[in-house]
Amino acid sequence: MAGAASLSFGRSGPLRGRGGIVLAMALAASVVAVFLGAQRSGEEAETERLTRQSALYASALSGTLDRFAYLPSLLGQIPVVVAALDGEGAAANAWLERAAGDMDVEALYVMDAAGLTVAASNHRRSMTFLGQNYGFRPYFKAAIRGEPGEFFAIGATTARPGYFFAAAVEAGGAIRGVVAVKLDLSPLVARWRAGGERVMVANRDGIVVLSSDPALTYRALAPLPAEALDRIAASRHFGDRTLDPLDWRTGEGNEATLDGERVLVVSRALGRAGWTLHVLADGADATRRALTSAALFAAVLGTLALAWTFLRAARMRAALATSRAEEAKLSTLNRRLRGEVTERRAAEEGLRVAQRDLARASRLAALGEVSATVTHELGQPLSALRNYLVAAELNPARRDDPLIPQIEGVVRRMERTTAQLRDFSRPARRDFGPVDLREVVRSAHALMAHDLDAASVAYAFDCTAADAVIEGNAHGLEQVVVNLMRNAVAAMREAREKRLDIVVSTDADTRPVLTVRDTGEGFGGADIETATAPFYTTRSSGDGMGLGLAISAAILREHGATLRARDREEGAGAAIEVTFPRPADGDGNGGEGGRDADG
Repeated sequence: MAGAASLSFGRSGPLRGRGGIVLAMALAASVVAVFLGAQRSGEEAETERLTRQSALYASALSGTLDRFAYLPSLLGQIPVVVAALDGEGAAANAWLERAAGDMDVEALYVMDAAGLTVAASNHRRSMTFLGQNYGFRPYFKAAIRGEPGEFFAIGATTARPGYFFAAAVEAGGAIRGVVAVKLDLSPLVARWRAGGERVMVANRDGIVVLSSDPALTYRALAPLPAEALDRIAASRHFGDRTLDPLDWRTGEGNEATLDGERVLVVSRALGRAGWTLHVLADGADATRRALTSAALFAAVLGTLALAWTFLRAARMRAALATSRAEEAKLSTLNRRLRGEVTERRAAEEGLRVAQRDLARASRLAALGEVSATVTHELGQPLSALRNYLVAAELNPARRDDPLIPQIEGVVRRMERTTAQLRDFSRPARRDFGPVDLREVVRSAHALMAHDLDAASVAYAFDCTAADAVIEGNAHGLEQVVVNLMRNAVAAMREAREKRLDIVVSTDADTRPVLTVRDTGEGFGGADIETATAPFYTTRSSGDGMGLGLAISAAILREHGATLRARDREEGAGAAIEVTFPRPADGDGNGGEGGRDADG
């Protein structure tokens, strides 16, 4: 597509090359924008659909349970049910059998005060509840105390899962037994499965009790503590199921991973029994649809570019034929041709001016876009930190915590950094004063300590200089050191040995020198000017924007410092040396080079 477009640009080699590059970049940016927009729109639409479906499924499940919640209380007032506790079980068995069929429930049964079943609707079946003791079940224990009992469990007799409701049977002002209802929820789950939906319901312990995917049922969303396992075993809640944990991780917004698969999820709490309903969708679907949209858009752009090239070539051939025919005409036509040539030259000059303006505008637009992106990426965690600080200040127990002012200082420092990024294309002169390089390194290490610990990097700092005070801007130099440390940590990501050494010393001319050494991947032969150019980075796509060393180099130029970089001779890794002028020397020349322009 891009190649086809480049064939139609310009009349000379340089113009054709520049035009092809500009058009290819514009087309590629358009395709990427379509892909990102389609992916975002697809995920938002899918999330809205999941929200509607979750409300529908939650309503259906809650409605099913609510419909039978009060049935045991009503059954406990029927004389034939009460009579079962007086030895008239045969009549109660027949009545309960008919009632269970009419009410479309799996079982109705009556237990005495010890939990022994004296009448049951399934009395004719081989796996009848009749004669079984369910005194260990939580629903029985609650009902015999006079409280409503409800419980989801795998049946101790039938090994079939169900939802149990129970209520006390009272006679003569005393509780004599318990009547229970067992609901079979498998038809509801079957409807989820038939609809092609991925639905799961977890109880308050995080155990999946219902799911359209049988492989997820009776699995835990997180490893269960020993106390929960003991309690579940005592109530025979899930029989002999092992309740193995799932690989379930929730992310930002509606994103999650299930057994390594990225999914979109909408969760809805149910008012009963502490259950939570989750409706899932494949997160890759939106990406695939976005890729299809981007491919179609790219095909349309390619077709239009080819058509435009063909039509333009046809017009040029027609104009050439007309020009050759007019060469034989009268002198009046020759004068008209000379006038057209003059107009054409003016148009070409206008085109060259427009191309220069477009190239300059493109560079400025790209720089502004990157600055906006970096500011946005820093703005989100800064907003989160601000929110955490407000929450901490509102908490009486944390209000006097000495860490809060320190964190506020860090946040303000980061806000100043984002302001400098916005002004990257228009650098302003900083306020200079005496700065101790040792304090600069200590402040930078305080900001990077968490990153160093998280990456398991061993850190050491040494100062051999008798006087480490220079004339400069403390915040700007701190930003330089943080950028160098962050680049070093990123370079050591795959290294076996991870060590970062910072040394403040003096050279033969007693100039202060700041050296940063790491054991990472080195510079890989990159030249100094390339590494400090804006947007240059050796990292993978999406892992940094390539501005860190460019910003650092600009700051060091303001300080008259020299930036040198090399691979370490004594082993793997790189060393970066920043040489500052003596305070009496004043401003010097700017820095040169660096490994990676990312901060």
